[in-house]
Amino acid sequence: MTSGSKRMILYGFYNKKFKAAYPNFDSLSDKEKKKIVDKLDDKKAEGFADHEIFEAERDQMVVQDYPTPLNRYFVWYESPHESIEPIYFFCLNQLAEWGFPKVYKITDIFTAAEHSSFWGAATSRLGLAADKVSQYMATIGQFIRKDLFQLVRDIRWIDERIKYHEDARKGNVSAEITLKGIWTDLVDGVVQGQRVSPNIFQLATQLQYTTLPDWFFQIHPQKTEEIDDRVNNLETTRVVKDLLRRKLEQYLVWREENFKELKQRRMFEIKYLRQNYNVIRMYVTWLKPYLKHIERLGADVSKLSSADLVAAFEGSLVEIEVLGVRIPEGNSKYYTCMLETFFYRARPSMPYTAETPGYHRGPIHVGQARISWRAYSWTLDQIQNFISMKEKEDLDLLKNIDASIKQTLDAIGDDLEEYLTQAGEEMEPKEEETAEPPKPSVFEPFEAVGKGFKDLFGSFVPLSIKKTDVKKPTKADLAKWAAEQKKAGGEAKKLLFSNYKIFKKAHKMLTW
Repeated sequence: MTSGSKRMILYGFYNKKFKAAYPNFDSLSDKEKKKIVDKLDDKKAEGFADHEIFEAERDQMVVQDYPTPLNRYFVWYESPHESIEPIYFFCLNQLAEWGFPKVYKITDIFTAAEHSSFWGAATSRLGLAADKVSQYMATIGQFIRKDLFQLVRDIRWIDERIKYHEDARKGNVSAEITLKGIWTDLVDGVVQGQRVSPNIFQLATQLQYTTLPDWFFQIHPQKTEEIDDRVNNLETTRVVKDLLRRKLEQYLVWREENFKELKQRRMFEIKYLRQNYNVIRMYVTWLKPYLKHIERLGADVSKLSSADLVAAFEGSLVEIEVLGVRIPEGNSKYYTCMLETFFYRARPSMPYTAETPGYHRGPIHVGQARISWRAYSWTLDQIQNFISMKEKEDLDLLKNIDASIKQTLDAIGDDLEEYLTQAGEEMEPKEEETAEPPKPSVFEPFEAVGKGFKDLFGSFVPLSIKKTDVKKPTKADLAKWAAEQKKAGGEAKKLLFSNYKIFKKAHKMLTW
């Protein structure tokens, strides 16, 4: 039973049985695809995934988490005195010589025995990286907890007040009464936070001002020039009219100035929010390399239980995987792909050499190398899906930390996205059409968080994506693509065998 069946299906590597059961799977969204895959049990998922079946030993078939290749070759190579590093670079150079301009490094994993010197060196470096990660994570958490949350709350409060002002200017009586209530409770009779004189309600306790709150909340002049006309028509005493004029004058002046102040404060808060957000992204950019290095410095737990690795021995396991990609002449859709997987079981050796003065002694990795070559004919989407699938498998720690930060920011709500969008529009106004390209900002390297964290904060930064109509392929297109796939596959199998044959000849193995 393999562990990657569901992952392979999710990234498009499934067989005809799954295609027949779910014919519209490719057109579904990522969430819908995940729901379908999660409902499958492990045994059914393994039957639907396009697994490679490999004969590890005579009549011993093993299911592996790789798509079924067009062809496959496998070599075990071991030398008691020869270093294993040249084997990798020999194969890498072969890819370049055979015309593969692009080579992706898919996997690079190192695992050492607990009592080996390799493990001691790795853990010391791991400790330094972990210290940096804890510092950056603490700083990011402080920005999110103390600054980002507080700023969003402040802007929400300001938006509420601004809405009262806007509705009151449109003639909404409820909004006007609400503003008058705020002024009465927080402003009337208050100087620098201290109440120095009674407000309207406190004055109403005096006999001559009993009707003052009723008149104040009943008439709603929009300008100071309208106060006298409104007050003079009231049937009340002159003392009440004079005090009512004074209170309405103070209220209207406060309403106008408070509205301007709220708008200015909102603009400042949004720009400050954007600044804090960019600082968080900058720290995340600095944090990502350390997280990735921690993942690579950490041992692969699944290999620690391997019989090839004994805790008391001075040994290590190394797994490297590269994917060479080239497009055949005349093709536009299908690429020739060669996947090379190296699995090393090594031990350090300290040979004496007389090539440098002082008989310098340096360690070399000596041991066994298991090399697999696989041929594929893939489109660019399939290539990217395979790389993404392997990254998901290898970098779970980084992904989980990214997700935890994203979930923390999700708690703020959709307002963060809206405020950041507004900040971008206000800080970067559209200029008139010009042929000059935009000048790079000082913070431009920090604003690009990277593919993995684009992830992390991608949901908060709106992207303008132009929708293009996908045309249904014609019969001529399908025939052309089938011919391209066949051509790329044939070329992949030829180059695969040539690499395998040359490797055996170069290392003095039996060839034919």
